[in-house]
Amino acid sequence: MKQCKSCMKEIDNNATKCPYCQGYQQWFKNPQYLGFLFVIPFIAFMIWQTNMFKSKNFTDFKNNFKVDEVRIVQSDNNKYDIITYLISNDTDIKWNRINYEVIGYDESDKLVLTNSESEWKFIIQPHSQAYLSAKVERNKNVKKWKMKITDLETSRF
Repeated sequence: MKQCKSCMKEIDNNATKCPYCQGYQQWFKNPQYLGFLFVIPFIAFMIWQTNMFKSKNFTDFKNNFKVDEVRIVQSDNNKYDIITYLISNDTDIKWNRINYEVIGYDESDKLVLTNSESEWKFIIQPHSQAYLSAKVERNKNVKKWKMKITDLETSRF
């Protein structure tokens, strides 16, 4: 005879379930734990699909991006310029949350002004293009603008 693990009453040595309290003597024979056998592969599949272990760094792919200036629009109060850029993604990865820098140069290609920004709602799909507008201070010394992407993320959600 052995003791039940739940109610501590004496039961038969071969009993897998207590006749008094209905407690299972071995956890793996409890049908309530059977559901975990289906949940564990599902969780493993979900983790695999999120690409959690496949970190992609923008610096490895930065040569696969092309930035072209589309147009410059002056604001109504002449304090700002709004520059629209076309960004081309030549990778197999969906990128989002862009960090960029807009740099203003004078006639002799000397740096005059920089403006760093982030756009959390930005998304660019694989092998596609997306527009991005940047708001910069108006400066009479700036003759040309250039956009430089400093970082992009690949988070799934």
